[in-house]
Amino acid sequence: MTPFLSLAAALALQLPGSAETVTNIEGVDLSDLLAQPVTVSAAAATRTLRSSPGIVTVWTRDELRALGVRDLGELLPFVAGFDLGVDTSGLVGASFRGVWGFEGKVLVLVDGVELNETSHGTVPLFARIPLDDVERVEVLRGPGSSRYGGFAELAVISVTTRAQQARDRFGLEATMGATTTDAPPRNGSAALSAGLTLPALRAHLGEVDVAGFAAITTRGQSRRDYVPPEGGGALSQANRSDALNLWLQSTLRAPHLEARVLLQNWQQQNQTGSNQTALDVPGPTQFLTGVVDLRLPFALSPTWSVLPRLTLSRFLPWRSPVHDPDYRLVDDRGRLGVTTQWRALPSLEVSGGVELTGDVGRRIDGVDVEADALTLDFQPEREGGAGDVLYGNLAIFGEAVVATPLFLLTMGARGERHSQYGDSFVPRVALTRVFDNAHAKLLVAGAFRGPVIANLRVNPNIAPERTASFSLEGGLRLNPTLYLTVNAFDLTVNQPIVYFVDDTGGDEVGYANFGRTGSRGVEATLLDAASWGRLQLSWSYATATGKNDVSVYAVPGDDSRMLGQPSHKVVGITSLFLSDTLTLTGNAVLRSERAAVVAVEPSGRTVVKDLPTSVLLGATLRLALPDSGVEALLGVRNLLDDDFRLPQPYASGHGPLPFDDREVFVRLSGSLDAP
Repeated sequence: MTPFLSLAAALALQLPGSAETVTNIEGVDLSDLLAQPVTVSAAAATRTLRSSPGIVTVWTRDELRALGVRDLGELLPFVAGFDLGVDTSGLVGASFRGVWGFEGKVLVLVDGVELNETSHGTVPLFARIPLDDVERVEVLRGPGSSRYGGFAELAVISVTTRAQQARDRFGLEATMGATTTDAPPRNGSAALSAGLTLPALRAHLGEVDVAGFAAITTRGQSRRDYVPPEGGGALSQANRSDALNLWLQSTLRAPHLEARVLLQNWQQQNQTGSNQTALDVPGPTQFLTGVVDLRLPFALSPTWSVLPRLTLSRFLPWRSPVHDPDYRLVDDRGRLGVTTQWRALPSLEVSGGVELTGDVGRRIDGVDVEADALTLDFQPEREGGAGDVLYGNLAIFGEAVVATPLFLLTMGARGERHSQYGDSFVPRVALTRVFDNAHAKLLVAGAFRGPVIANLRVNPNIAPERTASFSLEGGLRLNPTLYLTVNAFDLTVNQPIVYFVDDTGGDEVGYANFGRTGSRGVEATLLDAASWGRLQLSWSYATATGKNDVSVYAVPGDDSRMLGQPSHKVVGITSLFLSDTLTLTGNAVLRSERAAVVAVEPSGRTVVKDLPTSVLLGATLRLALPDSGVEALLGVRNLLDDDFRLPQPYASGHGPLPFDDREVFVRLSGSLDAP
């Protein structure tokens, strides 16, 4: 911890700049930051950070740009409580508060559209969700099942693009980036976004906005060697762990109509395959996603609004044409729902809704066909439809917010009935109080994660996970620019759905409900919003003591930790406003030791060792010229070239994956306003 504390002290003692600031990040004081609107944690009216019935972290567009993060996977390590791990096929997913959340425990939304695929519930994060066109990212650090359903068991990540603010940004913007490591340049990206109001339709339909965003990204995970636990020699990851991402998104917004289309083709080369055994020949794992989302917002009165919504999604996850060419999944989801919000009294807000969801899953084995990525009509060559499933789910949810003289009381609940695994019910209660220079929150919530298609195919009798979460948060303004927030949490996951592999043969066994897992701990954040710059320090601590009895998560001889999870994580970010247009940002992420499977003996016994404490340092220099619409970014990641690796958070035969080499990057963007 000493190297990081030294760095943090050095950053905190930087002399303040004297220049007046003009860009958003430079012109926002502490009061403005604390009053930021939050939507991800409340089904009723928008709240602020301090009054929201949840523990929320918000990142604005300017903060994301100053930090230099290109996608959601690069941002999450800077968020308290979150970390990354490696799953089968070398894919990177999220952990939260010491619990592995990759398979359907963390919900990811883009403009309210779910990206969790419905076969396994996963959202791979490496180079997957671009942030070029993003307006803000809200992270609910705690359960959201009472509002969003089963994928929101541990946390919710909500990404809002600039399509939501098309009226405020006419014209188009182009962004290009390139990076280099010690090897020749191999990473690049290009993005184009546009927003426009159609004046010709104003007389007939009112304000009609259209917006679009397209991006292409290629990126390699590492140039270092991967060492398979089963032996056989090291395998270089250079040019053999690259990801390619094609993203296309469009939005139309009118007074009583919102339509969104999202198409994505993402794939990543890997050398471990679906059975996590090292292969000499790398091959891609591909995820195809297509979503159409229609909403019809209207107001019955100034205090009562209704939102009918229809969402149609198609997911083609986990396709491996080289490693497993005969295994293909096609999953369709249709969701029809109506939500309503009503301010019944000045001190009472009520919201609720009903959703009907249908899931159709097809598994096509042993079929050698070339199918269109959107239609995928495997008829008539598919083998009898043995892998076909059809499920239905009915959900009813509601929330009431009552303002009392002492506190703001939020009460919510969600009930679901699934055609296969039956009923689920989760409540939520939150007490929040905002003072002039402080705030306090008490949050009690139930949550669940319902089995998805892959779980039910393998084990039709599998049951939902049931989670109980308790959180207590307090915040105090220490001086006009400094705010300290501390929260304590206790998280218990009962009957967790666990993927496991046969210890002796390495063959997939399947899914089952285990006893329980979970964690408890503390998170603290210190924010300084001064005229000279911005300082953010956070510390996250989680322990599994007395919480975990899942053997594949356990660290032999240490019940306070789980595989792949650091007990401590410290993050520091400092932005210095060098001039009206120039900002220098330094960042550091320190992780304590993480236990990892490093070898598998012939008997099948796994050998677990600690990866050393790691400190990843980075810096960006941002030049923003608002009048000309030009922005340039120069930065470096992993400045010290630390040999950083991601462990697998469960014992199933994947070794620590090389990740985050030293990287120098340049990004240029320019915008052109419409006449």
